[in-house]
Amino acid sequence: ELEVYEYIIQGGFKYLGYALKDVKLQNKIIIAGIKKEDGSSLVPDGNYVFSLNDSLILAVAHENSNYIQEFFS
Repeated sequence: ELEVYEYIIQGGFKYLGYALKDVKLQNKIIIAGIKKEDGSSLVPDGNYVFSLNDSLILAVAHENSNYIQEFFS
């Protein structure tokens, strides 16, 4: 079972300014899309850089849903 979440990047996000390719998602989270603050959207590649106020659309298997809190804490 797949679950979908939306997370808005805020100032305390530990990966703010990091490129997606430099973050270890451990095959537990799929970042399916990004909504930018200006209203544009994109499907991220490894060069995407986590930016303040970007909205991440995440997909995660139900059995890995607890990893969402670990990733964002």
